[in-house]
Amino acid sequence: MAIKAYTRAPAGSPHGLFDASISLEIPPFQRPYVWSKDRHWVPLWEDMLTLADAVLDATNDGATGLSEGKEPTHFLGAVVLHRWSGDVGAIPVYRVIDGQQRLTTLQLLLHAAKEAYGERDLDQSDLLSDLVLNDPKKTKGDTQRELKIVPTRRNRAEFLHAMQREPAEGPEADSLIVDAHQYFRERVGEWLDDNLDAVPSRAKALYLALSHLVQVVVIELDHNADPQIIFETLNARGEPLRQSDLVKNYIIHVAEQEDHNPETVADNWLARYDDNWWTTQVAQGRVRRQRIEQFVNYWLVMREAAEVPAGEVFRTFQDQVRNNQSPILEMVSAMNASSEHYRDIIDPPSTSAIAEQLDQFRILEAGVVTPVILWLMANVPPDQSSVVKRTMQALASYYVRRLLCGRTSAGTNRLMHEVLDQLNKADSVPADQVVIDYLKGQTADRRKWPSDHQVIAALLERRIYSLARRKLTMVVATLARDIATPKTEPFDYSSLTVEHVMPQKWEGESWGAPSDDFAHDGETAEAARDRLIHTIGNLTLVTQSLNSAVSNDPWAEKRSEIQRHSVLPINHELIEHAGDVWDEAAILERGRRLAERAIRIWPGPDAIGTPQQG
Repeated sequence: MAIKAYTRAPAGSPHGLFDASISLEIPPFQRPYVWSKDRHWVPLWEDMLTLADAVLDATNDGATGLSEGKEPTHFLGAVVLHRWSGDVGAIPVYRVIDGQQRLTTLQLLLHAAKEAYGERDLDQSDLLSDLVLNDPKKTKGDTQRELKIVPTRRNRAEFLHAMQREPAEGPEADSLIVDAHQYFRERVGEWLDDNLDAVPSRAKALYLALSHLVQVVVIELDHNADPQIIFETLNARGEPLRQSDLVKNYIIHVAEQEDHNPETVADNWLARYDDNWWTTQVAQGRVRRQRIEQFVNYWLVMREAAEVPAGEVFRTFQDQVRNNQSPILEMVSAMNASSEHYRDIIDPPSTSAIAEQLDQFRILEAGVVTPVILWLMANVPPDQSSVVKRTMQALASYYVRRLLCGRTSAGTNRLMHEVLDQLNKADSVPADQVVIDYLKGQTADRRKWPSDHQVIAALLERRIYSLARRKLTMVVATLARDIATPKTEPFDYSSLTVEHVMPQKWEGESWGAPSDDFAHDGETAEAARDRLIHTIGNLTLVTQSLNSAVSNDPWAEKRSEIQRHSVLPINHELIEHAGDVWDEAAILERGRRLAERAIRIWPGPDAIGTPQQG
């Protein structure tokens, strides 16, 4: 590999890099333009002002020249270029392997300065023009090469608009690139107009700063260097590209080796991942990641049936490609199909038969189930939707029953990997039966699928109110929806709060004295009541305003207010079965009714798929 490093003008300056005819092409495996105002444009412009002021000070306001070797400079960083083509008489084309953000920004700054200078009829406008435009005679009709920089197609329209070579139509009129150009144009104009008596000297100083005193290190790779390897190596240091960026880059690289046009691959196969839905930051545990990062990770777990650490996504993808004998685009096609399934998992369509289970997994933060769901959607034929529904019912039952019984979730990710392995090994056994049989066969307590008896006992005795609020609301709301009938008007359960029927502060004459009959294992009557008021039998759903109004009221008043203001079937059922006294016995009686309903909603392995009674 031949490396040429230039650190001084002219070669390492914008003048040295751009003054000759050259076309710097940003390949499609590069990320789009991401530099922003506060982090990049403002500091760069302030550095340019510092240089310009230093020039004015050193040259007596532009009247004399700079002393050679003592001129101020600003080091912008390094760029890596790969010679792509350069026939005799043609403009040499280089691919930008690293540094495309600074090169793009530098071109926007130079062009913005050219326009600001041109508006003021300053001589340096033509000199700046030479740094952003190639001689049309040398482009031989290739309008794409008229600019020194050729962005990826994702940024091309907005870049052309910023350089005022095409009219704005659509989103390119509002973008970081357009904003950057406008920002620099305004700043240059302000600098020139700040002292109208000294415009010529200020124009010379700023032109010198922009064209000669900015310094870059240019590393030029020869024809034999592998640009993808260089790209990966460069991004293994400091703050690397996202794993999904490296995956997309690698796809384009391999596809190009298979004689596919890289821009066509980027546009037709990978452009979907550039929209806001995929780039939105979402929580995953304690960290936030882009959706595309989550999806690629889950998709690889699905294929590997093993854990794929977040930092190993790219290497795992590489291994998949190398071990896969089919063309790269077949693998991408499978990934893209799963990406549509993933969108349906995150934002289920209204017609989805598994929307309720998906919502439960979201609230339970059970992302480890996602690879299994992706497997089902990718491998179960559409005409076997009942298999997917039954499997989802089993997975939801397994998770919720363990939640209700207070079982730990530790190790569940490994269990889901084992489930995937079983699905991959199964020949003619339906997926739902594979999953149900494997979960049912777990004998270790930390993995068992709780029985009906265990769930009922837990709901009657456990402080279910101690669950995380979203999870608790999901459980009570699911019970409430099950009590509703087809004639019940729809209701937004997410707007409700969980309310204790007997309040947590029950002491006093209003709620009577606790009974010793419900204490066990050495409990006092007071401790038994304190435990029971947090069980499912003493919990319901009300609006926040009703909750605040009746929170600590005596039972007679609370019952009257709930009966008067609540339209929820779960509260109608509460009032219908409750007597004049609400005590431990009433809590346990209602708890049994709700527990029986819970084991039907989340059935055990032997009851999955059987008709549920209302």
